Amino acid sequence: MDDDQAGADAADGGIVFDDVALLAFEKAHPRPSGKKDDLIRERGLTPVSYYQRLNKLIDTAWAREKYPVMLAQLERLRKI
Repeated sequence: MDDDQAGADAADGGIVFDDVALLAFEKAHPRPSGKKDDLIRERGLTPVSYYQRLNKLIDTAWAREKYPVMLAQLERLRKI
């Protein structure tokens, strides 16, 4: 997906490339740690804003289709 397509998708309320990257990052780094927080900061987010975005993505249909197992686990953790 190129930048123009990501912008078009975002304008239509669809998938935003940064959200796809965020989910891929979460899949690669599933456990909270200081190192994960450092990596999040290197990507220009605070850990708080990262987890806020991740929490919103848990409820999106396209994210559930792409990462069903991971999002089901995150949803269970959110309920604790």
